[in-house]
Amino acid sequence: MEEKKIIIRPQNAFRFRTAELLEYREMIYFFAWRDTKIRYRHVLLGIIWAIVQPLFMALVFTGILHTGLKVPTGDTPVFLYFLSGIIVWNFFSQSVIFSTTSMLANAHIIRKVYFPRLAVPLAAIFTKLIDFVIDLIFFTVVALVYKFIFNHNINISGVWLALLLAFPVLAIFTTSVSIFLSGLNVRFRDVRNFIPYFIQIMFFLTPVIYTTRAGNYPLLKTILELNPLNFCIEIFRSNITAETFQLITIPWATVVLLIFSYLAAIYTFRKMEDNFADMI
Repeated sequence: MEEKKIIIRPQNAFRFRTAELLEYREMIYFFAWRDTKIRYRHVLLGIIWAIVQPLFMALVFTGILHTGLKVPTGDTPVFLYFLSGIIVWNFFSQSVIFSTTSMLANAHIIRKVYFPRLAVPLAAIFTKLIDFVIDLIFFTVVALVYKFIFNHNINISGVWLALLLAFPVLAIFTTSVSIFLSGLNVRFRDVRNFIPYFIQIMFFLTPVIYTTRAGNYPLLKTILELNPLNFCIEIFRSNITAETFQLITIPWATVVLLIFSYLAAIYTFRKMEDNFADMI
């Protein structure tokens, strides 16, 4: 009987390994469904909470930053201006926070069962994606109120087209940062203490409460525009009241940063993945 030779080669650390993730897709569904079920156990309260947070933040920013400090918002209704930035920011920040601790939270499963460890932070991001969709529906409802009750020129179709262009950038950047930090948090437990500071720094580097399009400092403006979240928020806001679709070009430096963050995140996670069960 002829012997079969099995050759085991090392995996490329830069590969996302989509085929393997698809093979274990039930694990991603399981983690995402479990966390979603816990959050939305009482469906109405879960939906209300998903809306209340951006609602109150937008109200506070409207009252303090615009009414008090006269932060300019152009032709865009003030509430929609801040709400659009908050929705994008919340998806990024909550995904990063939730996914960073997801590996340790599922340590009991990781120790016992083999599956692609990448499924854990991805499932955490999918869970926050539900909140993101709810917030976008809420934004659309508020925009329709402004359009038909307050007679503002709101371009609903332009907003959703802008979101379709912005979401891939938002998803890649959010996933990259989440994967990178979730892997580091397993190896270095102090990373979770760094996350609040990282989120605060990123908040001020992201145009949630301001715009980079009207800056008087070219160098600072260039640095802020490197942030991929800047593109997502600016193209979102630019089309709220635009009569025709306003296409904003993403800088090449931002594209390079986006690709680098993805490769760095995948490489770091894959290099540590085999030892996760021991380190946890």
